[in-house]
Amino acid sequence: MTRLLFIAAAGFLVGAFLVTIVRTVGHEPYGAAVPAPSQAGHAPAPASAPAPASPHAGHGMAAPAATAPAAPRVINTICPICGMDVDPAIPPAAWEGVLVGFGCRACPPEFANDPAKYGAAARTNTVVEP
Repeated sequence: MTRLLFIAAAGFLVGAFLVTIVRTVGHEPYGAAVPAPSQAGHAPAPASAPAPASPHAGHGMAAPAATAPAAPRVINTICPICGMDVDPAIPPAAWEGVLVGFGCRACPPEFANDPAKYGAAARTNTVVEP
C-alpha cells in the first residue's frame, strides 16, 4: 500500500513539474506587440482650412465627451448626525458658505433643527454625541 502511494505521489509531482515547464515556455506576459499607427497617410491641412475642434477630428474617432459639471463638494466625509459615510445621492445643506453632507435621508431634517451644532461638527468631521 505504501508503495502505491509513493508511486502516485511521484507521478503527481512529475506531472505538475512538466505542466509548469510547458506553461512557462508558452507564456506571453504582455501579448503580441502592436505596431504604432503609421503617419504616412496623413497630409497636412491647407493653410486656409480652420483648425479642427478636436485633435481626433478627421481621423474617424469620436471627440471626447464633454465632462459633466462637478458635483458640489462637501466639507465632511462622515455625517455629523448619524456617523455614517456621506452619501453623495443625498443633497447637501448649505451652512456658513460651505456644504454639509449627510449619511441618510433622516439627517437633513435633524440638521435643519440645529445647523450651528451639526455644522461645527461637520467642519471637524466628527459626530455629535446625543
